[in-house]
Amino acid sequence: MQIEVFACGLKHPKKEKSEDAYFISQNKNIFGVADGVGGWKSKGIDPSIFPNELMQNCKKIADSRRDITPVDLLKMSYEDVFSDGSTTLCMGKIENNILDIIHLGDSGFKIIRNNKVYYSSKEQVFDFNYPYQIGKYNGKSVKNTPEDCEKTRIKLNKGDIILIATDGLFDNIFDREIIEEMNKQGDVAKILVEKAHVFSLDKKRESPFTKKSKGKYFGGKKDDITSIVIKVF
Repeated sequence: MQIEVFACGLKHPKKEKSEDAYFISQNKNIFGVADGVGGWKSKGIDPSIFPNELMQNCKKIADSRRDITPVDLLKMSYEDVFSDGSTTLCMGKIENNILDIIHLGDSGFKIIRNNKVYYSSKEQVFDFNYPYQIGKYNGKSVKNTPEDCEKTRIKLNKGDIILIATDGLFDNIFDREIIEEMNKQGDVAKILVEKAHVFSLDKKRESPFTKKSKGKYFGGKKDDITSIVIKVF
């Protein structure tokens, strides 16, 4: 079984830089995304620093410890983050035809099989638009811990497509639309992110975020958008 990996990220149209981050290991079988929590701006903290530091640590460790599990990778990487802030995340590893994957908060993943969504992760939230998150402030852990991640193991088949993304993608594009974009030729991660970005700017669209808000919010949701797509063949 072989894999092909694509990745893409776009920032919120009104931000100077994205608060999302991602990594892909050197041999491409370990990967992850993280979405910095924007509320830290009120404390004068740049929300992009924590997720970027976490993902950089993940890549460094994954490149040197190919036997590591996603849970242990997160624990080790989190211990070595010294910045303030917090993030949601989704991280996975493919080995021996098995996807070992974890997620926390509203970053998540989907498995596309036989042109249908075979499996979708479920959001972990305290309340609407208030996701589980790991973080640090003044050297102390805040909110959740790596142990709070949802852990999933799935046997992969040839032809499967794994989509890992931040909520900026899932809040703007429905499953049926994901399938449509997946069937296009080219860099599928880029295609998906660009389509979700277009939808995020549509003020008249009934988006997934609209449904999640139970009518409190209408239109696309402007956000940083990041995805990793892994094709199995």
